[in-house]
Amino acid sequence: MFDGFPFKLTLFSIFTYWVYLQNLEKFPYVQLTSPIFLASCVLVVANHFLWYDHFHNPYIPSIEERLSPSYVPPRIPTFVEVCSFFGLCVWFVPFALFVSLSANDNLLPQHSAIPETRQKKKVGLAKLVVATAREYVYAVSRKLGYELDPHYGTIV
Repeated sequence: MFDGFPFKLTLFSIFTYWVYLQNLEKFPYVQLTSPIFLASCVLVVANHFLWYDHFHNPYIPSIEERLSPSYVPPRIPTFVEVCSFFGLCVWFVPFALFVSLSANDNLLPQHSAIPETRQKKKVGLAKLVVATAREYVYAVSRKLGYELDPHYGTIV
């Protein structure tokens, strides 16, 4: 709008930020399978690729336009300007949300007046992803005849 950004792409980015805001309703306990969280994961990738396409494919005028005496070449942003835009306007909020989801282990314990029943322990996002990937690698290596898990088969 002010800097010559496409209006529809700017509206799409505002919509993605609105979806990120919906994740904050139950923050820091975000359901990884909730539609809002899954939509925000899809939208962060879509937002990245749409902005990448915008900066990667600048408008190149025809030869007739360029040979015109009144031709003024379009300003193409530098690499540093594009990186700054991506860091601040495209990646900052979703990556901050992602990093803070794994910070649940560092929260102070809260004492409630209601006696706690057996509840499933909350696990941070990064810890869940790493544990799932590790178990997958261990299972595949076992099928191939290798044992990578040092604690496999122990009782402790």
